[in-house]
Amino acid sequence: MRVPRALLASCGPAVLLSGCYWLAQYGDLSSAYGDGDAQVEGGGDTQPAPDAGPPFCPADAGALAYCMDFDGVDVQALGLVVNDGSAASIVNGPYVSPPSSLRVTLEGPSSYGRYAVSLPLRPTTSRLEFEIQGIGVDEGVTTLGVTLVDASTQTSRALNVVVAPDGSFQVQEFFAFADGGTAISPHAWYHAEGGASSAWYHVVLTLAADDATHTYTSGLTVNGEVIEDGQSLSLPWAQGDVTVNVGVTFAAEGGTDFYFDNVRADFTP
Repeated sequence: MRVPRALLASCGPAVLLSGCYWLAQYGDLSSAYGDGDAQVEGGGDTQPAPDAGPPFCPADAGALAYCMDFDGVDVQALGLVVNDGSAASIVNGPYVSPPSSLRVTLEGPSSYGRYAVSLPLRPTTSRLEFEIQGIGVDEGVTTLGVTLVDASTQTSRALNVVVAPDGSFQVQEFFAFADGGTAISPHAWYHAEGGASSAWYHVVLTLAADDATHTYTSGLTVNGEVIEDGQSLSLPWAQGDVTVNVGVTFAAEGGTDFYFDNVRADFTP
C-alpha cells in the first residue's frame, strides 16, 4: 500500500480527476468495500494520520481542502485510534453517499474512535462539513472538530461539535496546555430539526482565528439551520497549525454507535 506524499489538494485545469484531488498520486489504497475493523489501541493522544483513499471533493472546493467519503478506502490507511473495547470500521451502510461510511462503536469509560489529519497550514478560517448519525446515544458525545496548535507554547486549541441524545448540538471550545492543564467553554445547546440523534444530520462548523485582525469566532449549521454565525469565542484563541479530528474524540461511558460520511474541510491561509 502506498501512502500520499503531500497533504494539500489542488483544483484547476491541471486536475486529472473531476473536482479536487490530493497532489500525491494515490496508489492502491482501496480494499474490498466494508467491514474492515480497526482494533488499534492508543492512549489519549491523537496521532497524525496519513491521508487515504479516493478523493471526495466537489468542484467548488478551494485549493486547500481535505475530503473523505470512506468509499473504496482501506481502513488501516486512516490511522484510526480507539480505546480498549471500542472499534472503528468502514461499513457498507448506513451511508449518505454509497457504498460506505465510517462506523465507530464506543465501549467503556472515556471512549473514543478517531483519526487525525494534520496539515502544514496556519489558517485564518476553517470550515468543516460532515454527515453524522448516532445510534443509542444516551449522553453528550464529542465528535468532529478543528484543532489549532501553537508550537511556541505547546497550546492545543480545539473547536468541537458535541451531540446529545435528543438530537441537540453544541459547539465546544477545549484548550490543552503544555503543563497538562485544560480549559473548556461549552456554547448553548440547540435542538436541531429532524428528531432524535438516530437521524442523519448535515453539520457545518466554522472557525475564524486571525491574529492580524484579532478575529476569533465560531459558526454552526445543522441541516441548513443556522445555530451560530460569527459568535465570539470565549477562550483566548490564536492561530496555529491545523488538525482535523474525524470520528468520536470523547464519550464518557460508551455504548453508542456513530456513522460518519462525506467529510470535507476547507481552509483559508
